Amino acid sequence: LPGGDGTGVKAETVHVCRDYCLATNGCESIVYGRGMCWGKRDVHTSKCHGGDDFITEVLTAMPSGTCSLMGDPHVLTFDNPNGIMGDLTQLSAGEYWLPQSAAPL
Repeated sequence: LPGGDGTGVKAETVHVCRDYCLATNGCESIVYGRGMCWGKRDVHTSKCHGGDDFITEVLTAMPSGTCSLMGDPHVLTFDNPNGIMGDLTQLSAGEYWLPQSAAPL
């Protein structure tokens, strides 16, 4: 990010942090919290940890990640890989899509 050395740059708001990233070549996402901003690329959502007043936002690229199915089943989704918001428990029989897209394969 502008003026950054890898240790983050000061940003008054998340909006300013987004603007820094969008103006920086190769920046795909941000981590913002406690008045500091970090630009990121090659984001793997399974490595994103929520909480502690920090947020991660993907701005210009599709992140990669993992999801987990276990038990009867319990689902940890791409955007909640650590189960911070609880898991999605589906107990009804039926057919369910994990990822689904309208785009042709």
